[in-house]
Amino acid sequence: MAKHKDNARGYAESIYAVAEIENAVELLEDQLFEIGKGISGTPDLRSFLDNKDVDAAAKKKALGEILTAQTSPIIRSYSDMLIDSGKGGELAGVAEAFVSLSQEKKNKVLAEVTSAVSLTPELTDKLKDTLAKNTGKNISVKNTVDAAILGGLIIKMEDKIIDLSVRRRLGALQDSLRSNL
Repeated sequence: MAKHKDNARGYAESIYAVAEIENAVELLEDQLFEIGKGISGTPDLRSFLDNKDVDAAAKKKALGEILTAQTSPIIRSYSDMLIDSGKGGELAGVAEAFVSLSQEKKNKVLAEVTSAVSLTPELTDKLKDTLAKNTGKNISVKNTVDAAILGGLIIKMEDKIIDLSVRRRLGALQDSLRSNL
């Protein structure tokens, strides 16, 4: 596992160097965050990209159907390179390593915030300020929408998860009711 993280970090550093030259670090960070979350959240896709029995052309075609027209050519090129070298299954790890590297370069900590609806810019700023005040760190917020949490927030930051979701609260209430019956 450590070797995969080292490989992912190496690829991320290479992509970052190109992104700096192209003045596209922020764009790639946003796009790779979404791509990484999409692949990580879809085990079948991750397995497909990692499957040695599936040829590279089929993997590129499948990934091409997922990527939008706005996806950076840099991402497309590196994705193709990973697939051609038999490392398509590492794409989510490379995306995660890139986002982490980008945050480090900005001396920030990423807070991945999942909410039932998209956060407004005002709420994002307020959350960023609150987290910064409570941690003493510079915070960058990336919002992912997941209606399944019903309401509230799930905040992932460094090695911590703060689950303030309605789904968790309802689950706890349901468990409490079951144990009292």
